[in-house]
Amino acid sequence: MTDTIRGVVFLATPHQGSNLADVLRKFLSTFMQTPKQYINELRHNSEALVGINEQYVQHARNMHLASFRETQATSIRGIKSLIVDESSSKLNYPNEICWPLNANHHNVCKFASRQDQNYISVSSVIRDFVKLVTSKAAIPISRRPSTVQSFESIRKRLSGLIDTPERYKADHERVSQLYVPGSCDWILNDLHFRGWLSDDSLEPSILKLSGSPGSGKSVMAGFLVTHLEEIQKRVQYFFFRYNEEAKRSIAVCLKMLAYQIALCMPEYRRKILPLLEDKNALARNDARGVWQRAFVNILSKMGLDEPLFWVIDAVDECESAQILLNLLPALKEQSIPVKIIFLTRPQASFRAFERLRYKFGSDFRQSEVVPTREGQKLFIEQELEVAYREWPQNFFNNVKDDLLRKSKGNFLWLTLVTEELHRCDTEKQVEEVLSQPPEDLVGVYSRIVSSIAKTYSEGELQTAKKILIWITCAEWQLSLGELEEVLSPELTTLNIKRTIHRLCGDLVVVDEKKGSRTCD
Repeated sequence: MTDTIRGVVFLATPHQGSNLADVLRKFLSTFMQTPKQYINELRHNSEALVGINEQYVQHARNMHLASFRETQATSIRGIKSLIVDESSSKLNYPNEICWPLNANHHNVCKFASRQDQNYISVSSVIRDFVKLVTSKAAIPISRRPSTVQSFESIRKRLSGLIDTPERYKADHERVSQLYVPGSCDWILNDLHFRGWLSDDSLEPSILKLSGSPGSGKSVMAGFLVTHLEEIQKRVQYFFFRYNEEAKRSIAVCLKMLAYQIALCMPEYRRKILPLLEDKNALARNDARGVWQRAFVNILSKMGLDEPLFWVIDAVDECESAQILLNLLPALKEQSIPVKIIFLTRPQASFRAFERLRYKFGSDFRQSEVVPTREGQKLFIEQELEVAYREWPQNFFNNVKDDLLRKSKGNFLWLTLVTEELHRCDTEKQVEEVLSQPPEDLVGVYSRIVSSIAKTYSEGELQTAKKILIWITCAEWQLSLGELEEVLSPELTTLNIKRTIHRLCGDLVVVDEKKGSRTCD
């Protein structure tokens, strides 16, 4: 039978025994029960186990071996410990790879879904074994070079390039906690999203989802990542953040994407490992170098039979969206099947996105993240219903109505205000919270103003100031025609809407039906 076996995968197997065998033996003795012989044989480095391992090595030398271990403690009658620790989980054979799983002894073999990282780790090793056996069947395994790489060594090498690579998961989990069921489902029926997702070609494509500051773009990004995972797409993602240096870095973003690809694609892992051995190949801040070596040079030669799906949030918060977007035409030139969703503010890097649209043609789509009134109501009800059930009913209803009216589609405002409401003990405190802008939201708009100030000339800034003053101070929402009239004759533009977008960025929302209004 051993002649027909080419590989074995062990899940939390106590190859060297378990120290808990002694605990169990003492527990049984306390209750006047004689410990079974097999319990003694499970003791750490017992004579029986040593004998089994010595015999097994003769048969295993021509097999591919993988030993996965648990990393979470298991609770048994008040005792909380690893059933099989790291030292016991290994055979210590030269042809063995070892890899940790985020599980305890009970659920180490139970996977939540195909997107479960434990499932991906185990299934990737099995696929590797199958490919090695079927492609080199004529060569005895004992004489083959070791081509299956240890996942643990891969993670360590990648971790050397990227500080705490698992942080990308934490970002997804953070925004997913803000998701209210039903609030993002509308995107699944959006024609542009459906066209982007259902395109069966292997051509690269881009979907730009734009939304005003605070409109819920990050929550939408988290929802899209989860949705793509649920429909079993190979998805990678990154959340840019302006207030963290590493999360502004394009190079870090690209390395995070490469890390995620390496986890789910054995072929890519094998090709990127040589790069990791050269410390200069993926220099820390060389975004263009990382892009060329880790993506273009590798992916263009892999002949992918299904696309990769990338979700990249807050492009407007990275160090230079223009540099990032200027890298992407290489996907089109090399026919690399990557489908990307960018979430960004409408006017951020407008020219760079326009150049990208020209390069990608019909494979470039655009849509908007527009918060629905129903989604906002769901969010408010979830945030307030439990916490404020004891408030006077009329006051409670008035607060809900005020939140809905004042938010004007700004989910960030809603989130920050409801957080502050948790600290209120009196009606007066509630009214003060509702009347003042949250401090964190002021920071968002301050960055937009700072960006405008750095971009335009003194004359253009004066024009932007006049536009903002008129829109802010008008007693009603000005139509485009009214705004154009009050600005003339000092300012006569070819296209007032374009001028507002260019000079005022995302501080002003232009609606040709409803007029112009500030984002407040």
